[in-house]
Amino acid sequence: MVFILRTIINKYIQFFFIYIIFLQIDYICQELSFLADVSQNRNFLWRSELIDCFSCEFLLQNIWNENEFFNNQKLRSCYNQLAISLYIDHDPLNRVIVPNYCRIFSDVYIYIYIYKILLDMEFSLYSSLLDNLMNFFAQKCENITQQYYKYRLLEENFFDNIEDKDENNKERGLDLLNSDLFLHSTNMLNLLLQLNLFNILGKQKFYANIIQFLTQIICYDRINIQFSSTAYTRSIKQFEQTQEQKKDKINLKKIKINLNDFNIFDQINISDQDDDDEEEEEQQQNLNLSQKQLDENLNCNNPLLRGFLNINSLFSKYSIQQENELNCDIKIKLVICDIFEQFLNMRQDYLIENVMVWFSETIVQTDDKELLIQLFEDGFSKIFPNISKTGFQDIDDEFKPKNENILMKNLLINNIMNIKNNFVNMTGINNNNNNNNNNNNNNKQNRLKPFIFQKFSKTIQEEFLSIDSFLSVAFCKENLDNEKNNPSYCILPFLLQTFLLIHNPELEKKVLSIILRLFNQRQELKDNLNKLQVIFDEDRKILFNILKEEGYNLSHYIEQTEVWFIKFINNKVDYEKMIEIQKVQKIIKNIKDAFFYNLSYSGNQIIINHYSSKKIIDPIKQKIFYFLKTYEPIISFIKDGIHHFDIIMKSDDQPNEKKRLIYEIFSNAYELLINFCSQNNENQLILNENINFLMSNLQYDIGQIKLLCEIYQNNKTLLKHKLDKKIIDQLTNLIITQGRQAHFLEFFITLQKYQNNVNYYLYINYIYQFNNKYIFDNQLLVLNTFLPLNNMSSKELNLLYAQENQSLKQKNIIFQLDDEEFDERNIPFLEYFFEKKTTYKDEPFKYHAKLISMLLQTTYIKVKGNNDESEILNSKENYNISIAKLKTTLDLQFIKDCLTEKDDFILSNIILDKREKGFSYLKPFILQFINCVYIQGDNSQSINFLQFFFLNVYFIYKEGENQLLLQLIELILNLENKRLNQIQSQNDYQIQYLDYLFNNLLALLQNYFNKYLFNYNSKLESDRKDYYVNKKNQNKQNNNNKKKSN
Repeated sequence: MVFILRTIINKYIQFFFIYIIFLQIDYICQELSFLADVSQNRNFLWRSELIDCFSCEFLLQNIWNENEFFNNQKLRSCYNQLAISLYIDHDPLNRVIVPNYCRIFSDVYIYIYIYKILLDMEFSLYSSLLDNLMNFFAQKCENITQQYYKYRLLEENFFDNIEDKDENNKERGLDLLNSDLFLHSTNMLNLLLQLNLFNILGKQKFYANIIQFLTQIICYDRINIQFSSTAYTRSIKQFEQTQEQKKDKINLKKIKINLNDFNIFDQINISDQDDDDEEEEEQQQNLNLSQKQLDENLNCNNPLLRGFLNINSLFSKYSIQQENELNCDIKIKLVICDIFEQFLNMRQDYLIENVMVWFSETIVQTDDKELLIQLFEDGFSKIFPNISKTGFQDIDDEFKPKNENILMKNLLINNIMNIKNNFVNMTGINNNNNNNNNNNNNNKQNRLKPFIFQKFSKTIQEEFLSIDSFLSVAFCKENLDNEKNNPSYCILPFLLQTFLLIHNPELEKKVLSIILRLFNQRQELKDNLNKLQVIFDEDRKILFNILKEEGYNLSHYIEQTEVWFIKFINNKVDYEKMIEIQKVQKIIKNIKDAFFYNLSYSGNQIIINHYSSKKIIDPIKQKIFYFLKTYEPIISFIKDGIHHFDIIMKSDDQPNEKKRLIYEIFSNAYELLINFCSQNNENQLILNENINFLMSNLQYDIGQIKLLCEIYQNNKTLLKHKLDKKIIDQLTNLIITQGRQAHFLEFFITLQKYQNNVNYYLYINYIYQFNNKYIFDNQLLVLNTFLPLNNMSSKELNLLYAQENQSLKQKNIIFQLDDEEFDERNIPFLEYFFEKKTTYKDEPFKYHAKLISMLLQTTYIKVKGNNDESEILNSKENYNISIAKLKTTLDLQFIKDCLTEKDDFILSNIILDKREKGFSYLKPFILQFINCVYIQGDNSQSINFLQFFFLNVYFIYKEGENQLLLQLIELILNLENKRLNQIQSQNDYQIQYLDYLFNNLLALLQNYFNKYLFNYNSKLESDRKDYYVNKKNQNKQNNNNKKKSN
């Protein structure tokens, strides 16, 4: 197909076979659009096939070519897409992270590094691209402006002209936004801003024009052309009047709110700051009079409210529009919203940088405490941005950055709060708490402290203006410095117009988000400063620079994964010498250890100091990794390369050394992600978004399940609200297909509990405070997965037996351990894979030991704290209702059979029998099961007529379950008594026998005594006390009777 297209395009260029192109234009556009789609997101495999067909010069020149041979918008739109996919969105251009939350303090003045990364020809080519793109938007906006002034209505008959026309007879403007070329050009503009190309080429002057163009475009609505035109032109007219008022420098200022020419405060006159006390008292009287008039006017006859209701009803009527007519229009406006978001992010990045310069130049250089306090107070009013304007002159004058006297400020506050209270009363909301109102007034006054934003250093980059300032600079031709600090224009009215006219939920959300961010920049800056990670110490500074460079190099190679992986698979001789595989292996292996304390460096090599006994994660280094987004190429590598990994591992033609190499790379990649998200909730949430890619090919143990457990470990949000049930099915199917492997059950234990960790990170050690909780819903999910309420299906049987056994007719669950093919050896996965040539592995003893632990977890209510490992759950209240189900599942008779099986605790009995070795591993877990289910979780508190004897101690017990339990304990004691008699020296037994004897058996006996015997003895003692008391009382009564008789 590529060859055919190449032939067609060559004919088109060289021989001008225009008639052929016109006949096949739709087909060609479809094919070009397809090629652009498959090659986007830096797909080097497709790019390598297409760059010979479409040169960069050809595509960029013909996007904007409007002569008769090229003036086809569909074709030009396809060229636009191809230019983005094949050239613009590729090295050396890369997306810039803004705001930048990770900075080196000593490099505070270095905001952006611009290298000559483009050749002279490329520099000229991209510079021409920006010029042509801006000319394209300028031409489109000129057409839109003509439509605005053509359909605008006079203010005095605005509503009359609108109401006279129904939906069918309503005039409509030209369909200027329904163009794929327009849409793709807007996408290109958004990408060029993300790639920072305007800064690299020194085209920052275009920022103001971009805001102006996009503002005109986002307001355009051909369906409601009269509304959009009139609203736009009125806003422009109002801003022009504001600009004229600024030029006149009027000293007397009116405080008014003007909506539809309705003046609320016409009679209020406030003098300037030099008025005396008598004039101030007169101002207060005038203000009270105007407030009285305001209260009288705010009723149902108020033209302000009447006009609002009229406009609202009209907008509701116009919201019925054809979806296909708005499709391209909405897409363009959504991209414009993304561009506005990008400008807000760039503004926040500049504000963060400005704060750091202020801190560096003002605070760091001062040691005097009193002077520091004064510098902080002065600086806080200068580092925060000015409040965005609303478009209402009186409100903007109130909040503009200037020094105001206290009286004027109080008057403005009172009026604003009174207006708010009146509207609250009209909506029926009770607001009777006067104290709260006074507090709100005081808080409002504190927030109205005059802020005058200041740029603190000339060495920093040129000031990145606010959106309002960019808009004013674009419209105004003079006094630009004044417009930067106190803009005459603002974007809010245009955004509100878009929000009201276009009824698309996604667009409405984005517009509201921008509006909120515009008027919340101070709080956003505060939040960003709290999030900011400033690097002061030399150790982390070196690591930051290493990760920055290594991350860039890693991204460069991983973007081409598809290309070099194919070469790697086909190369069976010199695969180790491939530069790409060497670089990726080296970088991942190097940076996977970047998260720990006690690191040293040799060039770009990260070295762990082994004198430390523990590898402790440094949370600050996790944040550095996060803010640099070094984790993204790792995720991309797994996503794009895991199927190649599967091909290599399955192929018999691939040598084992190549399999070992690729296995090591992917294992290191997963280990890196494990360190990245360890005990870090934010990083856990990030990786959870890519869980489907990270949990693929689970039959190869390269760290997927360990990473899965680490992602969910102690993360309350994921465990309680975002648990993906597909993971449960994926793991249970894995057990059935790949055998009973213990590590498959790790996640089922992890998802049952979480710990609210309060970590106090020290340089070497952690200090933990735990608040441990189990999640009953997740416990029930696990229990029902392995032990369903109804009869077991073949799947549940396989989870417990690994294969269905038709001969099993017992009601209770038993372990099927007769399989001679199981393999309990502790050998690495890769060695086992090379030996067996399969990923299937059956280890029933380890699996069922883990299964017992997992099922016991489903019964707990409280968690054993890490600070006290000896804590015992010795009360029924510590267990939930699931414990009854475990009793009916694993009965005492089966447990007795397991405990009487031969084991290899005594060395003299050791033979090459996997069953004996397996039961030695399983028996401690069985004792734990007895301890929790039949002793600690049992309802009964004592046994009637119980007498416990050991070595000449006899049992007297009641019938039933307790009888079986006592028989079992007696059997265990007899077995261990015989075993101990066989031991002559410490060389006769294995170390694990001591663990079984002291940590499991004696713990069981201790709990049994505490639960039953101690209670019984206490009862006997209590009974004896009662007997003596009764006897004493009886004797006393007898004595009294004798006295009476005498």
